[in-house]
This record gives sequence, structure tokens and C-alpha cells, in this order.
Amino acid sequence: MKHSECQRLNASDRCAWSPISTVQGLWVGIFLLATVCGCSGKAATAPDAVAKSPDSAAAAADAKTGAPKPADAKPRAIELTIDYGDGVEKRFDDIAWKEGMTVFDVLAAAQKHSHGISFSSKGSGATLMVTKIDDLANQGGATSDKNWVFRINGHLGDESCGVVVLRPGDAVLWKFGPYE
Repeated sequence: MKHSECQRLNASDRCAWSPISTVQGLWVGIFLLATVCGCSGKAATAPDAVAKSPDSAAAAADAKTGAPKPADAKPRAIELTIDYGDGVEKRFDDIAWKEGMTVFDVLAAAQKHSHGISFSSKGSGATLMVTKIDDLANQGGATSDKNWVFRINGHLGDESCGVVVLRPGDAVLWKFGPYE
């Protein structure tokens, strides 16, 4: 019985399939996979396996000090982006997170940075509203007016920035533009 691929060929053509070519193809595939993945062909020793495993935070060492990280190590920073709506952004990638920190507290921390921002606000708590960041002030309440609006991890804020509490690792975006 002929190989299924060979049945499609004209009678004058020769079938190129053979068990040897299939085995060679498998070895070539394994070699390419090992090369792309960076496998050296030697078995990983226990320390190598632990250090490269992203799930073993307890065994991983801090890159700066070499000290072991605790098993419950979590990102302890907030990322803040100020988008001016004209293609210009300011980024603060490492604002220290504190228990109970609000979106407004992150702005205040960015203001203290050596290359920080300035901002104005009115109200407090549940009525707190940012009215200006750097030189851009809110324009008003019309649909086409541009105002400062915040998002946390891509989700539009639905409460005052003075009451929304952040978690470690959150990303806050303040964008100047129409309400979307």
C-alpha cells in the first residue's frame, strides 16, 4: 500500500516519503526547539532549576543584595502615568506603595519627586477632584471638554480619587481628554 501523500503524485513521480526522513525531521525539530529555548543539552542541577523558576520566590535572591526574598514577596510600588493628551506623557514607575494609599496620594508622591508634577484640587474625601495637573486645567462639563480622568489597571475610576484605595503593583493613568 502506498503512502497517502504518494497517492496524489502522478505515476511517473517518485515518492519522497520514508521512515528515515521522518525520524531525521523529528531530530531536526527537537534540535531547533532546544536551540530556540536555550537548552544546552545538560540536565539542570537543583540550584539552576530553583533560581530560574519564577514560582519559587522564596528561593530566589534579591538582585541587588543577594538576600533571599520572602515567599510572599509582592510588588510594593505603584506605577503612575500622566498623559497630557497631546502625545506627551510623564511616567513614575516606582512610587512606594503604602497601606491605604489612594489615587490622590500617588499624585502627591509624584509631586514630591525631583522631576515631579504640580497639581490643584478641590474638595476632600469622596468629593475630592483634581482640577489641574501641571499647566492643564479642566475645561468643564460639556461632552467635548477635556478634563483629567483617571484609570486603574485600565479601568475607569468610578469614585473620587480621594477614596479609591490602591493595591501593590497597580498602574494609575491620569489622562487629559474628553470623558470616554
